[in-house]
Amino acid sequence: IGLEVVHQFNDNLTFTSLTGWTNSDTERSAINAGLPNEQFFTDGFFDQRLATQEFRLNFENDRLRWVAGLYAARGKNRGVRNSAFPIGTITLTTGNDLTGTQTNYALFGEAAYQFAPRWRVIAGGRLDYFKNRSVGTTTFNGNVTQVDRSFSATEFIPKLGVTYDISDTQKVSLIYQQGYRPGGSSVRPDTNQVIPFEAENTNNLEFGYRATLLQNSLIIAANIFYQEWETQQIERAVIPGNPLTNVIATAGEAKSFGGELEISYLPNSSTRLFAAVGLLNTEFTDFVLNQGAANEIDFTGFEFPNAPKTSISLGIDWQSPNGWFAGGLVQYVGSQLSSLEDQNTRRLDSYVTVD
Repeated sequence: IGLEVVHQFNDNLTFTSLTGWTNSDTERSAINAGLPNEQFFTDGFFDQRLATQEFRLNFENDRLRWVAGLYAARGKNRGVRNSAFPIGTITLTTGNDLTGTQTNYALFGEAAYQFAPRWRVIAGGRLDYFKNRSVGTTTFNGNVTQVDRSFSATEFIPKLGVTYDISDTQKVSLIYQQGYRPGGSSVRPDTNQVIPFEAENTNNLEFGYRATLLQNSLIIAANIFYQEWETQQIERAVIPGNPLTNVIATAGEAKSFGGELEISYLPNSSTRLFAAVGLLNTEFTDFVLNQGAANEIDFTGFEFPNAPKTSISLGIDWQSPNGWFAGGLVQYVGSQLSSLEDQNTRRLDSYVTVD
């Protein structure tokens, strides 16, 4: 359920209120759960309630545009998961019943000011408070453990940039901004061990180009970017090849860089041709697990999981004036690391899909 209220004070200043409520109930039973003689199955559910409220002011004149706002959210969820799986001659059982509460408050704002002909400076930021608490039980082969864990943090996330209008239809920009994802903890499925992980931070620098040419029939969007990651959250298997040992680990430092190009062309009023190319290079520059122990694993120098170096797509959309429409898309995705387990990492081959 959503409610949007907009009030325009004058030609320059607008107030907006956004109120939202979502209710999500998810069953997550394996297709074989409940069948006779099954030794390996998972079942359970995940229910979530979330209420949000945002107040926003927008201002715009010939030289200055800004937005300022307040955001608040409260959420509650309950997750139940039960599993059984054979190990040798015995069957292990695990389960958890956890109730979580989430609180998020934020002050945010951004302004763009034309300080010279064709030049604008952009500055903004978000002061974000996040709190997450989980209470409940985990069970391993009948042994019940009480869980009460929480994570809270207050972060300021800045943004700074500059744009230049090459012409009325072409623009370049250089933007720096930080990224943030809260920390927390994960439960190792085969033992129900609660394992905490740190918050994730990134520094992002992006140079972009936008153009609308040939009387708005050709649209070009391109960018190159560089990212530095600190305490990156990565899913890994504690025991190689066993997904029931997957947990969230924290990599010390990492980096990624690449570029994207998107082109859209309208040869006539009913047809749109489009193409996109993405290039990506990723690397963990400091990621050592169990440092100093006999089972130490060094992932330094490895690429990110699920981060293909190349992706290419070509497509067409067509729509007739009387409502009929059709489309086609060919997409290529390059090979990629599948998961981090040990030095013998697993890869996925490149593939092509046609829709």
